[in-house]
Order: sequence, then C-alpha cells, then structure tokens
Amino acid sequence: MAEIEIVEVINLVIMTIALLTFVVVVARRKEMLKYIPGFVCIWFTFLSTNLEALVLGDLFNLMEHLFILFSALFMLLAIFIEFYSQILKQKLAEQTNI
Repeated sequence: MAEIEIVEVINLVIMTIALLTFVVVVARRKEMLKYIPGFVCIWFTFLSTNLEALVLGDLFNLMEHLFILFSALFMLLAIFIEFYSQILKQKLAEQTNI
C-alpha cells in the first residue's frame, strides 16, 4: 500500500481553498457558473489522489484519471460556451444587421 505524500495533502488543501473562493466569486458573478463542474472535478482528482494511498488504490487511481478527463471536458465545454456567447453570437448578430 502506498503512503500519503505531504505534497498531495497540501495540494488538496490549496484546491479546497481555491474551490471555496471560486464559489464565493460565482455568487457575485453568475456568468462564471459554467466553470464550477470543471473545478469540482479537479477537486475530486486531488481527493482521489489522496484516497488511493489509504484504501482501494486501484479504484481511486481509476477515479483520479476519470476525473482528470471529466475536468478537461467540462472546462472545454465552458470555454466553448464562453466563446460562443461572447464572440460568435456578436459576430452573427453583426452579420445579420448588415
């Protein structure tokens, strides 16, 4: 069984603080809400990294990699939504008004 590494615990604590801070930001800026699923998946990645050293190492290792995949997909989706709502929608509106 692997041992818990202090760096991984510190990463989890920092990510927890960052996630809580981001939730406070989202409370004031609703347009940032689309990034929450990606950040939550990143937090679960750090949590799974720490849990794999304690129990069910193979399962939490698989979960860690799945959460990395999901966080990348959610961030990509959020960026696409941001790009569409800020840039493409404006350009389409400008083209139809010409």
